[in-house]
Amino acid sequence: MQVKKDNTNQIITSLRLQIIIGIINAIFINIAINLLMPKVWPNFPVVEVCILVGLLPILALIDLALFVKFKQLILNLLWILVIDGIILTTILYLIGEMRYLFVFIYLMPIMMSAPIFPLRRLIILPIVYSLFFTTMVFLEYLGMIQIIDTPHLEITIFYILLVSTVTIILIHAITIIIGRTMDKINERDWQLRLTYKELQDSQDKLVKVEKLAAVSQIAAEAAHEVKNPLQVIKSGLYYLKITHKEDIDAQQTIQQMDSAVGRATGFINDLLNFSKPLELKTTKCQVNKLIKEAIKELPEELLSNIDVTQNLASDLPEINVDSDRIRQVLVNLVKNAAEAMGGVKSKKLKVKSERGGDFIKIGISDTGKGITTEDISKIFEPFYTTRGKGIGLGLAICQRLIEAHQGRIEVDSEVGKGTTFVVFLPI
Repeated sequence: MQVKKDNTNQIITSLRLQIIIGIINAIFINIAINLLMPKVWPNFPVVEVCILVGLLPILALIDLALFVKFKQLILNLLWILVIDGIILTTILYLIGEMRYLFVFIYLMPIMMSAPIFPLRRLIILPIVYSLFFTTMVFLEYLGMIQIIDTPHLEITIFYILLVSTVTIILIHAITIIIGRTMDKINERDWQLRLTYKELQDSQDKLVKVEKLAAVSQIAAEAAHEVKNPLQVIKSGLYYLKITHKEDIDAQQTIQQMDSAVGRATGFINDLLNFSKPLELKTTKCQVNKLIKEAIKELPEELLSNIDVTQNLASDLPEINVDSDRIRQVLVNLVKNAAEAMGGVKSKKLKVKSERGGDFIKIGISDTGKGITTEDISKIFEPFYTTRGKGIGLGLAICQRLIEAHQGRIEVDSEVGKGTTFVVFLPI
């Protein structure tokens, strides 16, 4: 039997309701039976009916426990509804000729199941229950079961057909009314859930737009203050490059400084254009070379107490990327990994490159404090940071740069053991 979508809470609520109503019914029925029946109907099977009525909430309680434990209920629920029908039919049999006053107790499990099953499935229950009731009456007619306390009742074929028809029509009619009503309620509930989800998505997009607007404002204010000093530094480096032409070591250092200044300028430009499409200047590049350059560019003191391992595949093809942008991403990720191991005794940083299908994968792993599941879902959002310093834009920009290359960044982390960022770049 198929269950409506997203109905875990409905199943639990339905079973709880069945337990509560079953207990209430059991209490009131027991009181009524014990107080009234001995006077009105001396031969009424008080003990048997009380026991059978008490079984209904117990069965629902068992099924609820199974569902909470195993998160699988449908087969169990179908069987418990069938057992409910057998118990209710037995109660009606024991009641005897007054059973027709109580035939609508079949509706109790049907009503409890209505929030879970659609009408096309729910209609199976009255068919099964009507079959139980008709079978009971027919077996009494054949003499296969004893007729209990029915001195004024003559069972004939006409009687069986009449009882069966009336029972089937009434139970089915009420079931259809209940089923259609619950279908409408569930459909409206589903629509409300979808509307709520759409509102949440719209709100998230609005917040993102506001953050992007804030980024642009901050960048515009900072650009003037930062760009001018960077230009002065770049001019100074140009002068040093001319005056120290013969010093090879100095030329290498100047070149590294000039590249860093260029990326810093590019970073400011990225902030200014954070909400605009990126313009990439792609060329054929070796990924391993970019990795080595990124690590070399970081301050020596940052990596001095860290065991850095480079496991770089030698058979990687050249790919079309914007080398400055990818280098910026790698510098940021390696820097974050190194800083994440502050206060950790065993500091190990591993950089790995390999081919994975149609992508080149660059993995950067650390043995830092790790990132919680809640933080992982937010670390790529602008202005979100788990550290005391920084404004929380580094990873947001990294993700944007990688996505501009039609790639992606994945994160795997375990608190207390470390984090791994994996960059996927298409070949």
